[in-house]
Formats: sequence, C-alpha cells, structure tokens
Amino acid sequence: MAGRVSVWSDPRLIERSKEFVPAADEVWRLQRGEDDECRLFQAMADGGHYRGKGGTRQGIYVCTPAGRLLSSINSLSADKVLATLDEGLAAWGELDLEQRAGRSGNARPSHRWEWSLPPGGVVLEVVSRDLPPALFPQGQRAERFNVDHLWMTQEEGRDWIPAEPEVGQRHVVPGPLVERLARFHLVDNVRGQTLPYAPEEIEQGQLTSQVVRLEGSCATVSLAGHVRCATDGVWRLGESDWTPKGEWPRAIELELRGRAEYDLVQRKFVAFSLVALGERSGRTGLNGRRDDPEGGAIGFLVRLPGASRPRAIAPAFVDLYGVDWIEKP
Repeated sequence: MAGRVSVWSDPRLIERSKEFVPAADEVWRLQRGEDDECRLFQAMADGGHYRGKGGTRQGIYVCTPAGRLLSSINSLSADKVLATLDEGLAAWGELDLEQRAGRSGNARPSHRWEWSLPPGGVVLEVVSRDLPPALFPQGQRAERFNVDHLWMTQEEGRDWIPAEPEVGQRHVVPGPLVERLARFHLVDNVRGQTLPYAPEEIEQGQLTSQVVRLEGSCATVSLAGHVRCATDGVWRLGESDWTPKGEWPRAIELELRGRAEYDLVQRKFVAFSLVALGERSGRTGLNGRRDDPEGGAIGFLVRLPGASRPRAIAPAFVDLYGVDWIEKP
C-alpha cells in the first residue's frame, strides 16, 4: 500500500503504465508454490533485482507474456520505478515478434483462493488507517492506509437483517460473522502485514442492526456494536503460513456504527457503510510499528467496493476463515 501512495499515485507512472498490461498478485504464493504459474514467475524473478533463488521476490517486474525478464526493481521511489519501466519498454522495443509472443502450453494454477468466492457472495472492502492523519507530518507516513476484503456467502449477508423486518425491530448479527470481522479484518494492518486474533482473544464482540426504513423490497438498517480483542502474544492458531517468530502482545478496541440497505428480493446489499473507531496497541513483526508500538487512534471503513474496484481479491486471512466453502490447496 505504501507503494500505491508513493509510487503509483505519481502522474508520470499513471501515464507510463498505459504502455503496459498491469498485473498484481500476492507474492507469497508465487515465490513458494510449485504449480506452473508459480514456476514461471520464479524462473523470471530469479534473474531480477534480488539476483538469486530463495527469499522474498517482492517488487515490480517488466516481462514478456512468456516470462522473459526485461527489467525489475523493488523501490518506493517514483523516479527509480519510472526509470525501470522505461528500461523495460526499451528492451521490449528491441524484441522481434517471435520473442514477444506468449508462452505455449497452460500455466493455469491448480488452486487460487479467489475461486472460493461463492455465487452471490458478499464482498466488502475494509479500509484501515491511523487517525487523525494530521498527527503525522507529510513525509512521515501521513497517508498510510491499507485495504483488505471481507467475504460472506449470500446466506450470511441475509443474516444481517431480521427474518421478518419491521421498522424499529432490533436484530443481533450472528456471532460467527462478528467473529470473522473482529479476528481477521479489524486488525492493525495500516503499515503492513499483521496477525489475526484467535477466537478466545475476542474479549468483547457484539453487533446489532435496527430496521429504520422499509421501502419496496429494500430494508434499511442502522448498525451499532463494540469490539475488543487482546492477546498476550502467544500464538494460538496452530501451525500455518502465519505462525510468527516470537510473541507479539497487542490489542484493539473499537466502537462500530453504520448503515446498510438490503434488497430482500435480490438478496443482496445495495448499500453498506460501517465505521469502526478506537485505539490499538502493540505491534507484530512485519507491520511497521517500531516507532509507535505503545498505541494510538485507528479507524476502519467497511463498505461495498465501487464499480471500478476488484471484487474477487481474496481476504488476507482467507486460509484461516474455517468455513466449509473455502477450498484449500
């Protein structure tokens, strides 16, 4: 996300990117997987800026459809990234048509998490950021924020609304949905990768909806709730890709307020906005809190993605959702 702010918001990069077919993916799977798609990436990236096999392969790569590396870099400098794109374009210009051609064969992977999004499933965008931004001077991560996606089945989306809604009626959002929101999405990922909470680390977690309007097939509800999660840092979620090295005590406490409109006939949200504001403390090994681990104000906005936003990006902790509709490798 820091790269999006400091690099890809630059007008020069926006204009230059029109010369490419941009693609983004989660590098953890690509650099460790063994299917054809991952091997194609690894063969290309091994000749890139890290110059060798193993370790991280984060960065920006310019390559042909067949996986021929043209240039690469891992930088938050717009000037350096622009130079790398120009280098790649120049190299592309020197290739003949055969060298530019795509790869023969099928590099389709055996598994991708986004394939688990069920038909009619609900996708909510979760934006996190430090508050208020004025506390952070320009150049000191003032604009840092992050985005994740919350998934639900169509049936789970319906569970936010009373079965037979009437104006004034209150409804308790089912515990598993509140738990999913609290454990995996209301987490301090503002400055980078963080960790989820275990079920027993939810000290408070409740969310209610109240019907405020019925019009045609649509029910509008207000949302209110409170979440507090805290851990002593002991990892309680078993062995997985997320198992940390060391212990990371941390906590977060949030007040939730929002409003949603649900079409009872089409069985989908037509509007959704939930704000969570509160305090966080502690840090994890990779979330960039070394300079302010004691805590501070944090905010989240949970909303429907805009029409131009991607819907099928898998949640960061999708492998830990623990539901039967998520297919694992």
